[in-house]
Amino acid sequence: MGRFLTRDTWGGNANVPMSFNRWNYVGGNPVNLTDPSGQFPPIWCQAMPNKATYEGCVDLWYGIEPINPFQLGENVLGDRGCYVGPIHYRAPGYVEGTGLTVALPWIVNWMFAVESVYDFATMEHNYFVNGAFNTLGVPGVGESDFIWGLNLTEYVGTVKGFASNSDIKNDYGGAFIMGYIGISGPPGPDQMGPSVGIGRTAFISPTNPMIRGSSLYVSAGFGVDILPVMDLGFGIISTIPPRNEPNIYKYRGLNLFLDILTGKHNVWISDFGPRSLRNATNGSRMIAALKSLRYLAAWEEIPHVDQ
Repeated sequence: MGRFLTRDTWGGNANVPMSFNRWNYVGGNPVNLTDPSGQFPPIWCQAMPNKATYEGCVDLWYGIEPINPFQLGENVLGDRGCYVGPIHYRAPGYVEGTGLTVALPWIVNWMFAVESVYDFATMEHNYFVNGAFNTLGVPGVGESDFIWGLNLTEYVGTVKGFASNSDIKNDYGGAFIMGYIGISGPPGPDQMGPSVGIGRTAFISPTNPMIRGSSLYVSAGFGVDILPVMDLGFGIISTIPPRNEPNIYKYRGLNLFLDILTGKHNVWISDFGPRSLRNATNGSRMIAALKSLRYLAAWEEIPHVDQ
């Protein structure tokens, strides 16, 4: 309705007298502006000597990254003590996935995966399917010490570099270069047989290096592994959103918190397994859900173009 239900919790800015009216919602301009939390970036940042250091101060307070460190302050308006205007930034996200690797003898690994991805810069969620050449149904390719057989993997990780002025499909969709290292066992005769493993994966977008991340994985498989105990591999994949529109939470960030915590957008096979196994997977969701609340504060309190 374009009004506060209680007085604004922000005390105002001495350089903007109208801001001392704590019932005056967004300076009397609710058609073009919104203020979900009633908060404002830390007032001491207004004391910074220029627009670049003001934006850097805000970024440090919320634990976010600038869109471009060489363009700090370009969108900030006003002067010292009265900086206004949008600040675009980068924030992390959360990913969990289930993947399958098909290893063909001495040739190549074919990699499939389904991922559930949350973007804490725009408060969005979407599903992604790992493929190749931005084509659904075409698996990613890689090489590893796993040269024959099948390997099922579940993983959880952090994606860094999501932009507040770009949606999740544009940021996360596209090509990635990935690599992994881990341990597995028990080795069978000639390193052939069933095995379980654990390790870490790192990935980066070659077209947008700001989008990068890492994940922890657990795996189970059957086949031939030429390196006893050690697991090594790399690959090239494309992440493709099978849905046209993501789930957009924006000012309903508590819903995003609950969806992560309860695994609403689950893609883990273990969630359908024994209760003890399901409980073991909930720790990562708890951490990610709490982290989403931290970045929800940035989303609600930092001025955006669409606010």
